[in-house]
Amino acid sequence: VSSIPRLDAPLPDRTPVGPVLLEGRNLSVDFPRRDGWFGRGTTRVVSDVSLLVREGEAVGIVGASGSGKSTLARGLARLGPVAAGGIYWRGQELPQRGRLHGTARRGFQMVFQDPVDSLDPRLSVADAVAEPLVTMRPDVHPSQRAARIAAVLREVEVDESLWQRRPRALSGGQAQRACIARALVAEPDLLVCDEATSALDVSVQAGIVDLFGRLQRTRRLALLFISHDLALVRRLCHRVIVMADGRVVEEGESVAVVANPQSEAARRLVEAVPNSLSTI
Repeated sequence: VSSIPRLDAPLPDRTPVGPVLLEGRNLSVDFPRRDGWFGRGTTRVVSDVSLLVREGEAVGIVGASGSGKSTLARGLARLGPVAAGGIYWRGQELPQRGRLHGTARRGFQMVFQDPVDSLDPRLSVADAVAEPLVTMRPDVHPSQRAARIAAVLREVEVDESLWQRRPRALSGGQAQRACIARALVAEPDLLVCDEATSALDVSVQAGIVDLFGRLQRTRRLALLFISHDLALVRRLCHRVIVMADGRVVEEGESVAVVANPQSEAARRLVEAVPNSLSTI
């Protein structure tokens, strides 16, 4: 039995944080648009955003739909365009173009909104988890891979009876746990969770939120948690960044922002959380 996170729920222990892992400086993202029959232009959807995530820290990015939070996350992961600004991994600037490579690629993994579509429909759960281990961890001997895969699937509580199933045979919660295992198997330093609970049933969300919190503590894993749900972010995150219209409008410790929101966007997110949510 799990309780849905509430704005007045008890907070977990706040673990100390370490050096900066990921930093974005003055990031802007443009999307193309068509102007009339022949013209083409761009629309700025993220404008001059700076942020950082430290080792062992959980940072939330919140905002209403269309605020730019997911676009920013994809830009940081080099899964989308960045028009201006710099991205730094452990103090070193990443290339302006292309996807992540080397230690940044291994250290920086994403968990997406739709877990079933995130998994290759041709692969079993075990084979899907094996892929990043093969491509990103050549130091792991083939004879050790099966044990690594089994260990991480057990860590995220995927039952062994599901390991040989294809994604379409899984529930949403089971598929999301498999996606989290796949992200963890290469032993990253940072997980970027892009609305990772929003496609799940409310009764399943609490278990996934609890799992992220446990992983953050036991692995000293950094989290960048993108959500429209301020209650989830307060429960998981040390700090919160509030976005509106592609800009950062407020930033601070999650407890302080919830208790005394300074921006209109943050006030609306606080008001959107019911005062009392049922226990599932």
